[in-house]
Amino acid sequence: MIDKTKINGFIIESIDFNKLEKMSDRVELNPNGFYYLSDGKSFKSLKITDNRLFKTLIAGYDGCITYAFIELSVSLWQGNNLNSLSINEYREQLIKVFEYLKTKYGVKCSELDNIKFKYLELNTTFQLEHDWRQYVRILQILMLLAPKPYNKGGVWVDRTADTIDTLNIKNQSIEVIIYNKTKQLKDIRNTDVVTDLMRVEYKFLKSKKIEDTFNTKKISELSDEMFKKFFIRQFTKDFINPYYKLKKSNLSKLKKLIRDYKTEYGVRWFGKIKDYFWGVETERIKPILLDTVDFFEAIKSILKNNRKYYQKKVLNDFPYGYLSQHEKAEEVFSKIQSVLN
Repeated sequence: MIDKTKINGFIIESIDFNKLEKMSDRVELNPNGFYYLSDGKSFKSLKITDNRLFKTLIAGYDGCITYAFIELSVSLWQGNNLNSLSINEYREQLIKVFEYLKTKYGVKCSELDNIKFKYLELNTTFQLEHDWRQYVRILQILMLLAPKPYNKGGVWVDRTADTIDTLNIKNQSIEVIIYNKTKQLKDIRNTDVVTDLMRVEYKFLKSKKIEDTFNTKKISELSDEMFKKFFIRQFTKDFINPYYKLKKSNLSKLKKLIRDYKTEYGVRWFGKIKDYFWGVETERIKPILLDTVDFFEAIKSILKNNRKYYQKKVLNDFPYGYLSQHEKAEEVFSKIQSVLN
């Protein structure tokens, strides 16, 4: 589940400056400061840009406190980040990183017992039954239905675009991203993947959110079970519950709309109501019709004649983005739950 991270909660105990100087092409060192080492030597700031076993190490003294953190990425350890890490696999990698810091750069750090997450990405990835493009509209709807604390300004980028590969919502402490993992691997990592993959990702942007969620930030106190429980609970709260709530109320709204449009427009009601669905969704970013199956169910409950005619019109006259949307949503929900259970 673990992907990109930043960690702190450790101190730099000593530095072999001769060894560090040999890596000067990757090191920025300001030697005059108040970050004191165990031998009495000190520095003001240190930045190591490795991009091999870790991304960067940044440490120093800001005038009030000393600080040190390391930015890490699974893709550096595996060549890509298709497979995220369990907490035990992550701890094993941390041991390698700190040993590498000592042998490669001469930077010896404290024991790992108190290391904490400063930033954390948790994700799950699964194979889709259909082409990614068939999921874009339902994913946009799910994002729009998420609770108010999320900023959803970038969700409905282009109603007609088939090329939307990433959707995200966020607030000050957490971000949710759903994206086309297959395309990302091809574009960024030049990795060929035969099937369409979807990744759902929660990013903890602030360490306080990590602590509030898990009652700790310490890596030694966290577990895969804690991560999985959070992921299912939060995804259910953010997307599954709002979707079912709207789905339940949607049928009665559609029935009322059909009656109103039949009364006002007579035989032209079908074309008018279709234009209304499209217009409201495009201009006001407010989907009225989730799935064509709902529309036909509403039609069947009102009209006694011409049912086959309208069933054919529903299937033929609506864009594919309205077809089988409940099926796509259920697929995403069930696969997240099955992967994490």
